[in-house]
Amino acid sequence: MFSQAIQKAMKFTWPVVCSFSTIGGKTESPIGACVLLNDEGWIITVAHLFIPRFKFQQDQKNVEACNLEVDKINSDSKLNENQKRKKISKINKDGKWVTNFSDVAFIDKNQYTVERVISNTQLDIAIAKLKDFKPQESVEYPVFKQPTEITPGRSVCKLGFPFNSINSELVKTDGREFFRFLNNPFPMALFPIDGIATRTLKGEKTKDGFDNLFIETSSPGLRGQSGGPIFDTNGVIWGIQSHTAHLPLGFSPKINRNGKEVEENQFINLGVGVHPVTISQFLERNGIKYQTADY
Repeated sequence: MFSQAIQKAMKFTWPVVCSFSTIGGKTESPIGACVLLNDEGWIITVAHLFIPRFKFQQDQKNVEACNLEVDKINSDSKLNENQKRKKISKINKDGKWVTNFSDVAFIDKNQYTVERVISNTQLDIAIAKLKDFKPQESVEYPVFKQPTEITPGRSVCKLGFPFNSINSELVKTDGREFFRFLNNPFPMALFPIDGIATRTLKGEKTKDGFDNLFIETSSPGLRGQSGGPIFDTNGVIWGIQSHTAHLPLGFSPKINRNGKEVEENQFINLGVGVHPVTISQFLERNGIKYQTADY
């Protein structure tokens, strides 16, 4: 059913790797998905992928103050090395402060740094501009559903990059800092999962005037599919995958586990994506070029 649509979606669905490190020494490179919107190098994805970027901006003053304190201690000639280490260890800091980040989209066989992000965290939507983007012949640009109501029952499919992982480290050399992947995750395998559109979830309008709408689907979105497209059998995008909701079914069967009777609560996992009405409003507000279908 989705064979041809997936072949089409594979040409505009790409991985985004949002690497970050913390002052506590933690380094991670989570993987999400994005949709390449146009030949100007704009992508659309979900806002939560850029949390490390946003947190870096919030933490910068604290990190700089901490580094100044460390430099002050290290430059104190009255202290020996042991005393310096003890004083540095007592500096008040949060190990989760983000000290470095890097957002990179991998389009075809090229990698592009994200140079600008416009987002709305309430809607979990973001658009980003890729630095020095060069259009590729093998790339296809998407078509979005008209910004109208969604009728339940339409077959839809999600696409992204679950079951991939990256181990990374922050490298500091010759005055440069960059993230190095310790394993080679490329080419990343795309993974589709289908279902049907079930409901439109409505929230209050945002303060900046956007309709707070999401499309719900009968199948979950998998880790690594966040930011990827929700599309129909024609390859037309009906939403951008945001998160998975876990709704209780009200069943609590009892099972025996290690000799004890316990209740097993049952849940259904449903995908939730940004609605085409909200997508259209966000792209129009920011003057981003995109294509729409005739339905």
